Amino acid sequence: MRKIYFIINPQAKNGYSLKVWAEVEKRIRLTEHSFVAYFTEHPGHATKLAETIRNVESKSIIVVIGGDG
Repeated sequence: MRKIYFIINPQAKNGYSLKVWAEVEKRIRLTEHSFVAYFTEHPGHATKLAETIRNVESKSIIVVIGGDG
C-alpha cells in the first residue's frame, strides 16, 4: 500500500483548514494507510513540497488541504 502525503496550508480560510485536517487525520488513523503530513510555511511552499515528494516517490498520492486560490 502506498503512503499518502498530505500538504496542509494552516493559514487557509482563516485556519479552517486545520479543523478539516483534524477530521481527516482522525479518520485516516482508523485505517491501515501510512501517511505523512506537511504544513506549509510560506507562499509557494506547497509546490516545493509536492515536487520533493514526487522526486522521492514518483507514484505518490498527494492530498492538499487548504489553498485560497
